[in-house]
Amino acid sequence: MRNRKRNVLPTTDEVAAIMLLKKQVIRAMEWSDKQSSRTPQWRQFESFCIVGSEESEEVIFRALYRPHGNLIRGSTVIPLPEICNLSLCWFEHRIFGIDLDPTSHHKNKVGQGRKFYRKFVKSDVHIHIWTEEGYGYVEPLDVKIRDVEELFDEFLKRDVLYLNGEFLHPMQGTQYLLL
Repeated sequence: MRNRKRNVLPTTDEVAAIMLLKKQVIRAMEWSDKQSSRTPQWRQFESFCIVGSEESEEVIFRALYRPHGNLIRGSTVIPLPEICNLSLCWFEHRIFGIDLDPTSHHKNKVGQGRKFYRKFVKSDVHIHIWTEEGYGYVEPLDVKIRDVEELFDEFLKRDVLYLNGEFLHPMQGTQYLLL
């Protein structure tokens, strides 16, 4: 891979070429708390990738996770669903992603000529697809996803990405606060 300036958008051909290559996460999966004062606490995992046969500091796998929980505002308890965002990034550009988020909805402002261009997409699980205009186009995912592990499986398969070791659930080794 050649070095690119961070402010240059990759083309769809470049993204397609990266997507076809075998990639492996360099770090073993180890989740950490994301800096935040919010409850429930977000968890994150990030690693550079081996792309083809070479280590790359340009291609990064990122995973963000928030467990289900409650937001308390005075005497009001607002239930919050589980959210997980998986991303393949080229520098800071999210070139591919799958999100599990029952609360999200997107209006596609990019992706001219695609099926969901200029439409609202409300889907618990959706896929982010790179376009010539860059990031911001989503489609509902056509696969039934029941949990975070299935989300990872689908992402890894579509991205030809391999973990360094076994899948580790973001909440493994943590304790839940019971209310």
